[in-house]
Amino acid sequence: MGFPCHAFSVVIASPSDLADERVAAREAIHDWNDLHAEAEAVALLPLMCETHGTPQSGDRPQAILNKQIVDKADLLIGMFWTKIGTNTGVAESGTVEELNRIVAAGKTAMLYFSKRPIDPNKIDLKQMKKLKAFKDETYQKALVGGFTSPDELRQTLLRDLTRQVREMKAKFGTKADKPDEVPVTAAGREEELSIKTQCYRDGHIRWFFVDLTNWGADLYDLDVSLRGHHPDDTRAFVCPLHVKGPPANPLKRGQSRRFMTANDDRDKWAWDIEQYRIDHIKVVVSSGVREVKSFTADQFASELKAFAMPDPTMPPKPPKPVGKKPPPKVTYMDLPRSAWLDER
Repeated sequence: MGFPCHAFSVVIASPSDLADERVAAREAIHDWNDLHAEAEAVALLPLMCETHGTPQSGDRPQAILNKQIVDKADLLIGMFWTKIGTNTGVAESGTVEELNRIVAAGKTAMLYFSKRPIDPNKIDLKQMKKLKAFKDETYQKALVGGFTSPDELRQTLLRDLTRQVREMKAKFGTKADKPDEVPVTAAGREEELSIKTQCYRDGHIRWFFVDLTNWGADLYDLDVSLRGHHPDDTRAFVCPLHVKGPPANPLKRGQSRRFMTANDDRDKWAWDIEQYRIDHIKVVVSSGVREVKSFTADQFASELKAFAMPDPTMPPKPPKPVGKKPPPKVTYMDLPRSAWLDER
């Protein structure tokens, strides 16, 4: 059964030399949800550029990430080890820019410096010098933490997040404190899984994304697909979506995953919707053989169909090279019309 709670988004920021620590920070957030989410009426949602960033053009890469991830966050976990990162044109690095942006917005940043040993031959002296200057400046205006291993970081965050969540609850309140508001979850399983969809175009290539957040029991053997209907017959259009980032299974309570059209098939789904006049488009989420939730709406379907139409401002799409064709990712199944037209 679900429980009413408030969701706080936590962005994990660090240079590229802390790959293991980034995983540890994400797992610490999942650990916190498992242990404290129900008691505190709060769920923490980890945000990372590798799992929540979407390809986009028209601005600086870091500016795009700021809009897509950083500005939506309520809390930042920042980490440094041997380098500060690459200058963004606005700040010394992307991590520093994210840190400054969070603080300027009046939100909280939890900053940690790694004391893990490193081979001296792998140290970039220029980066180390910049990092030392950043440390000296930071020590004068902030209280920071430290760790010597990913496991120690995981345990430290589990403790510090509890203290920070309680401060945020006192400052902002939670949905559990406001009975007149609709809670995030409800007793029905279909209300325990939230779905957000997004379409993206880059020239001739088109992607479709589905962001899932699980507020109920853990889900295993998760499968997400985009489905529709041929208006002239009873065949079903089925396009499987593939997880981006961490594995899809299991999707634990409080966790989020992004599903998208496959890289090798990212445009075929849109071409089929246009070519075969697919109707009644919907997203179907299944766990094993059981359908967990489906999402359909006239507005969503019309926007998706319009998105799938060719961009008139683009030059004609170049012909595909002659050769052996890869197996199609989109299949057509002979299903009764009522099997997938049922509104849920």
